[in-house]
Amino acid sequence: SMLCLREVEKRDLPSLLNLSQLGVTSFPRTEKRLLEKIEKSIASFAGTPTHPGKEYYFFVLEKDGEIVGTSSIRASAATIP
Repeated sequence: SMLCLREVEKRDLPSLLNLSQLGVTSFPRTEKRLLEKIEKSIASFAGTPTHPGKEYYFFVLEKDGEIVGTSSIRASAATIP
């Protein structure tokens, strides 16, 4: 069996909703909010973030084609005085 970490895709929504119902607390339980996170990540990867300087990169971990985990990176840009 092989593990694969990849960027999230819209087709992952049903599997992520299942994980959220099983008690994964790192992302929202509602389909609407979870879809917003997915779309924000897709835009960040595409280089068209909704809020430049606050990109959000959402990853899924697959094992044998099944999503078994997630990870994310929240980027931020700061100015130094």
